[in-house]
Amino acid sequence: MQLLVPLRHFLYPGNVSWTEEGHNFSWHMMVRSKRERTTEFFAVDPVERKAYRVVPGLVLPSWQERKMSSNPDMIREFAHFIAEEFRSRGYDQIQVQVLAEASLQGREKQLLVDPEIDLAAVERSLMPASWIMPLKDPALPAPADDRPAFMK
Repeated sequence: MQLLVPLRHFLYPGNVSWTEEGHNFSWHMMVRSKRERTTEFFAVDPVERKAYRVVPGLVLPSWQERKMSSNPDMIREFAHFIAEEFRSRGYDQIQVQVLAEASLQGREKQLLVDPEIDLAAVERSLMPASWIMPLKDPALPAPADDRPAFMK
C-alpha cells in the first residue's frame, strides 16, 4: 500500500498539478504555482427558472476559500454543501454550477471546472473526473534567451 498509493497519480489522465487527482499522499513536492482568479457558484432552480449567486467568502474563512478555489474536489464538495443548504429550504431540484478559472505555473487563466455540469449531482469517485477541464497548454515553451552573446 505504501508503494501503490503514492504512485496512483499515474492512473489519471492529465497534469496532476492541475486536476489534483491522485495528488494527496503522493510523493509530489509543492513546487508549483496554481492561482485561482474566479470561483463563482450559482444555485439554479430549474422549476422556477431562477439562479442564485452564492459567494463563498460569506460562508468560508478566507484561507478555506483560497484553498478551495484552486482544488476541483473541494469545489465539488462546496457545491454539495450549497445544494444541501438549498434543499433544506425546500428547493428539492436545485442544481449547482460553478465558474472557476485558474492558472498553473504562470500559464494563461483557463476554466478549471466545466461550467455546464451540475456539481451537486457529481458523486465522489476514484475514477477520473470528466468534469475537470483539461489543461490547454500542458507545457510552457522555454523562455527566450535574451542575454547578450558574451553571456551565453
